[in-house]
Amino acid sequence: MSLKCGIVGLPNVGKSMFFNILTKSNVPSKNFPFCTIDPNIGISIVEDKRIESILKIVKSKNIIKTFIKFVDIAGLVKNSYLGDGLGNKFLSHIKNVDAILHIVRFFKKKEILHVNNKVDPIYDVNLVNTELVLSDYEECEKYIKYYNKKSNEKNFDLNNYFLETLNLLKICLKKLKENISIRDIKFDKKQKNILKKFNFITNKPVLYIANIDIKDFILLKVKNKILFKIKNFPYKIFPICINFYNINYNKIHIKYNILLNFFLKDIENIICVTYNLLNLQTFFTVGTKEIRSWTIKKGSTAIDAANIIHTDFKKGFIRAEVISYKDFIFYKGIKFARQHGKYRLESKNYILSDGDIVHFLFNV
Repeated sequence: MSLKCGIVGLPNVGKSMFFNILTKSNVPSKNFPFCTIDPNIGISIVEDKRIESILKIVKSKNIIKTFIKFVDIAGLVKNSYLGDGLGNKFLSHIKNVDAILHIVRFFKKKEILHVNNKVDPIYDVNLVNTELVLSDYEECEKYIKYYNKKSNEKNFDLNNYFLETLNLLKICLKKLKENISIRDIKFDKKQKNILKKFNFITNKPVLYIANIDIKDFILLKVKNKILFKIKNFPYKIFPICINFYNINYNKIHIKYNILLNFFLKDIENIICVTYNLLNLQTFFTVGTKEIRSWTIKKGSTAIDAANIIHTDFKKGFIRAEVISYKDFIFYKGIKFARQHGKYRLESKNYILSDGDIVHFLFNV
């Protein structure tokens, strides 16, 4: 799947460096605003310990792991929604991602410029969020004008779906005017599905990441004393020291080498959290030639999964042979799982569960 997660925030908060760490890339990361202009795109492997367990049973020659796409987007400044800075580019790029990682600067380092000349995480987050809300407000106004125009046309069918959509847009406009993100408005499942087609920025899921000082990172990992610094932060946030990655571990105290393991685990956790943020799950195809993990949206059917592997699988779909990961491990493979009735034949409408091991039968 081509779902993407955008890395956003003010200039000089560590976005490009964070992108490099996640994707093992080497894009420029300089101490001045708008070092990033065009978005950089990279991938991060989603580590899954279940593959190791499957490999012990099926001695496959090859392993292919699923991944997430990350997009490093230019820094946003005040009045970006009006086009200031790289506002228009920023907003157009962020519209094209499916979820947001919002990097927030908590570290204080005089040599690293701050666009507002002060380190104030709550102010910074509110600034970025306000710009996104204002952008959505303008878009929402345009949609409402269009729908009102259509409703005044002669012989236009004012069906229930049209009227419900227009009403939802008016609710969104009212809340956006109050500086409330669309994701924070309570809608039922049907309403949420209607709103998806408008691709509002503030309707995308978001994870806040606190870029903290090295000293705070050490306290967090060794003494767990960083939490008081962010406990009043109004959003759920994941603390990490992005600059820790640049330390020369061989020239400093051994405890830094120990902390490196914590840092790498944090990165792995962020990738996993992002995976969930995108509402994704994994299914496996298993054979002696290859074990492969595949990404699919939660709630997807067997026919959706078949299409991800190859369009021919979907066109000639006959059925799916399915076994859960837990049953596969418990019975040490398909043979004994089948004997105990755990190897199932499913139709194209079967809803996949996370960890399902699937074999597709098709005929083209």
